[in-house]
Amino acid sequence: MRAWLTVFLAAFVLWLALTVPWQPTQILAGALVAALTAVFVRPLLPAGFTGPGPAAVGRFLLFIPVFLVEMVKANLQIARIVLHPALPMRPRVLTAKTALVSDAGKTLLANAITLTPGTLTVDAADDELVIHCVNPTPEQEADPRRLLHPFEDHIRRFAP
Repeated sequence: MRAWLTVFLAAFVLWLALTVPWQPTQILAGALVAALTAVFVRPLLPAGFTGPGPAAVGRFLLFIPVFLVEMVKANLQIARIVLHPALPMRPRVLTAKTALVSDAGKTLLANAITLTPGTLTVDAADDELVIHCVNPTPEQEADPRRLLHPFEDHIRRFAP
């Protein structure tokens, strides 16, 4: 039942996020679609899947503002590079080892890095992420794990 509820809530929250401003009929339709989605998706989930607990959901919600702040900072850095007359770029491909062990945590980390302008996760195997950087700092080149911060620290709290 918890797995069904997890899928239902995820689908319903996504529906609500995509249908602002809300009207009663849209909310009702969203609940119906989310319920049907949960019924059809539940058999496709791995055996024993229970979904995240309330604490993990809360920690994920705390991760969102961190991600948004990092995204704004990266956008400003890329805008500065693009608007600079000399276009000062030093593209590099760096390999960073992550301490995350769960596939969900590694996937979220790789996607957070990719969604941040100026970086792209090229490959993820075992505990290594191969990341293309438009203009890494000297500190990031010396220690590629700096590319993972602060994302990795926050993700570890809800998807170790």
